[in-house]
Amino acid sequence: MEGIIYKQQQYQESSSILFVYTNIGKLSLVVKGSLTQKSSSRNICQFLNVISFEDVYGKTMFSPKNLLLVDDHELIKKDYHKLKEFSVMTEIIDKCVSDHDNHKSIYELVKSSLSNIDFGYLRFCLKMIYLLGYNLNLVPDGRVIIGYNIESSKLVYEDEKSNIDFSTKEIKLILDVITNKEIQLKDNEVLIVKNFIKKYYQYHIDLNLKNI
Repeated sequence: MEGIIYKQQQYQESSSILFVYTNIGKLSLVVKGSLTQKSSSRNICQFLNVISFEDVYGKTMFSPKNLLLVDDHELIKKDYHKLKEFSVMTEIIDKCVSDHDNHKSIYELVKSSLSNIDFGYLRFCLKMIYLLGYNLNLVPDGRVIIGYNIESSKLVYEDEKSNIDFSTKEIKLILDVITNKEIQLKDNEVLIVKNFIKKYYQYHIDLNLKNI
């Protein structure tokens, strides 16, 4: 079994509970002695690490056997601002993902997003909207588009009177981030995408994202 550590918690004096997201959902791993200086698992049990371990069928909380480090995402962690940006992914996993979500698809999105250390976190936030059961409704119906309304979560056409929260150009940018894994963004474009994500999650999912 493989998973990513999205949260940690001290357990007793020298142990820790790792909250791990996998392709079958959330698991809690109790790693005894992991906080001691001489522990072989100390470096393995770090935030954002991808780890492997033996699964225990039918249990969501257990002490793992054969705990190994798969990827420590060092390039993200060594940059404080980059780490903060990617922390929005773990925030969404922690607060939004439920037992009934499509964990296989979400976990695949987690891994592909972490492989793009520039803007993968933005693509994750946008694609997660769909995986959480919402719809951005970005497919046009043939009429002339003049913008996008967050409240109704839909495009605004020239014959409609809805408020315009984002321009046509800005919505094209949002769509490009969703569909293009290798997209490169300018600073002002990053701000537009972050603003869209923050507003959408705040209004529709009732979540004020702290890390974006």
